[in-house]
Amino acid sequence: MDKEDKKDCFNCAYFLRYYVKDKYGNLLKIDKGHCINSTIRKRSNRTFELCGQWQPREPEIVQRNRTLKYILKNIEHYLENLSNLIDDENLDTYTD
Repeated sequence: MDKEDKKDCFNCAYFLRYYVKDKYGNLLKIDKGHCINSTIRKRSNRTFELCGQWQPREPEIVQRNRTLKYILKNIEHYLENLSNLIDDENLDTYTD
């Protein structure tokens, strides 16, 4: 079993990795993070040995695409709201 197949927190679907910015503003992964599994009540119990709820992580490209779709859907929603606001206002009263 290589490192990719090993079951640990770092390759679990519930693991949220922390990032830091370097001096150029780039985000760098670090080997720290926390568990976002809501079925485990106590934070102190969120260690791999006590968890038993490991789930395989999707490939990074799948996660990135899902995140981008989510962000674009939110942008679309906000743009629709802005468009409705503009349509609702009486723009004829404004002149340049």
